[in-house]
Amino acid sequence: MFNKLENKSGIAIFEKNLKKDSLKREMLEVASTYWTGKLENSGVNQISYELGNGNIVLSDKELNKFKKNFSTYISKIFPKKGNYIMLWTSNGEYFKRVGTDSYLKDIMRISDLPMESLPSDVCMWIYPERIEVEADYNHFILFDESLNNVKKMD
Repeated sequence: MFNKLENKSGIAIFEKNLKKDSLKREMLEVASTYWTGKLENSGVNQISYELGNGNIVLSDKELNKFKKNFSTYISKIFPKKGNYIMLWTSNGEYFKRVGTDSYLKDIMRISDLPMESLPSDVCMWIYPERIEVEADYNHFILFDESLNNVKKMD
């Protein structure tokens, strides 16, 4: 039985899938850590603050719950080659009309957190091999497999 499994193409496929799963886990960690950090440190850039309601302070337990739910949710919709997913928030001025994308709405609902605790004007594109972010009017690559590069997160 094992003699049949020692074929090189079978091993290559197995190794490729391990590498792909490892990359996906690493990217989920980077993305969830980024959003969790933004939730924790948004300050005057928090939607609630921009709406004039003051800051919503989240506990460590709530932040950890968000991070776990974010990773679980995004892992189920992780993009395939040639596609991407986009996560975005509006600012306080447009929040009541525009809101945020449906993925973040679901993650916040699952995490039992208020939408207004999200940071304003953040956009993240998750591709199969990289993560790009636009925040504070800056566009940068947060993670890129080909560069073996992870940007220092704020």
